[in-house]
Amino acid sequence: MVTVAETLGVGWNGMSWIGSADVTEDDNSDIVSVRSDGALLIYPHSGVYNGTSTFVGPLQVGVGWNTVRPAALIDVTADVFVDILAVNSSGQLLVYRNAGGYNGNGTFTGPTVIGTGWNSVDLFA
Repeated sequence: MVTVAETLGVGWNGMSWIGSADVTEDDNSDIVSVRSDGALLIYPHSGVYNGTSTFVGPLQVGVGWNTVRPAALIDVTADVFVDILAVNSSGQLLVYRNAGGYNGNGTFTGPTVIGTGWNSVDLFA
């Protein structure tokens, strides 16, 4: 059965990447995106499904994300916090560790190289 899509927001065509994960640790999936100027943004879930008020924000939590290809939101470090995987132009796989909470520019640490040869990978599932 196909249902009618509902608008949750506008202006998403200015994003170069969009993902979803519970970054705010409130058991609701938030939207994480990279704007075309390289700003890393988090749109926290309001806790209630309510059309265009479902997600609030955004809160900018980083800059310079137009120099890497974000790939996945996943707890790589096994500490229950969502980390970001990305690939740089040299093909290095990077993890940006969640610093332990949702707190603006301190939410994610700088990159740590965890692999090489990833420049030929186009998509993560």
